[in-house]
Amino acid sequence: MIYRFSILVLLIFLSSIAGQDFSTYKQLIDEGKMGEVHKSLPYLKSQYPEHPFVLYLTASVSTDGDEAIKQFRDIIENHPGTLAGELSIMKVGEYLYSQGLYTQASEQLKIIPLNYPDSKNIENAVHLMKKSYFATGEQDSVDKYIDIFSKKYPKLNFTDYNYYSSVLLQREKPIVEGIIKDSIEIVKPDILVEEVKLVEKPWVVQVGAFGDKKNADIIVERLESVGYDIEVIENPGEITLYLVQIVRFATIEKAINIGEKVNDQFGIEFRIIERN
Repeated sequence: MIYRFSILVLLIFLSSIAGQDFSTYKQLIDEGKMGEVHKSLPYLKSQYPEHPFVLYLTASVSTDGDEAIKQFRDIIENHPGTLAGELSIMKVGEYLYSQGLYTQASEQLKIIPLNYPDSKNIENAVHLMKKSYFATGEQDSVDKYIDIFSKKYPKLNFTDYNYYSSVLLQREKPIVEGIIKDSIEIVKPDILVEEVKLVEKPWVVQVGAFGDKKNADIIVERLESVGYDIEVIENPGEITLYLVQIVRFATIEKAINIGEKVNDQFGIEFRIIERN
């Protein structure tokens, strides 16, 4: 009896450690600190080699976007109902959206509000699902699912909440991004950076940051086909990113107008950046 009790206590202890580790490392991933997570993976894999959270962390720090998505899909298939499975659904949905695969993205994202009623990502999933349907002109689907989810989750807000803000103003600087989205995540700051014009046309509209140049080329081809002047900036670092930018504009207002036009045309999110 004592032996069985000791085993039970040990299992509970290990489970609590695994949960704590995942929470800590997930926060690091959310903050873009992939290097710190990567350094800890050998230990985590040795302790919990098949734990879904460890599999999720492994996929999250992968520098190969296609391989990461494959790993996320494996987690979804083999660990349904787990938090790692739920977060993997979000990652795949975000990736599909960033690649312009809006129909696939909407199908993926609606799994969360349909099957994960306790998820903290329901609003995020629904609003990105909405954007996917809007991008394909499926207003009827938006209305249908907003009605369903509003009744199912009356305390959540599906009308005014924006999953992505449209604009981020910043000066040019090295960018550290989570490769899993393979795209710039958009956050609107409370205070806008003051305007300092160092060149005649300092403003550019950044429409993506891609770890795979083929994905950058797809966006370039799409935008150049309708007349936009595009530059691709290679941003080296621990992970090399290819920054796709519409250039250049003398005023920030003009840059924002172009960014909003691109967003309306293609559903592509953007940043406004001041370049030298």
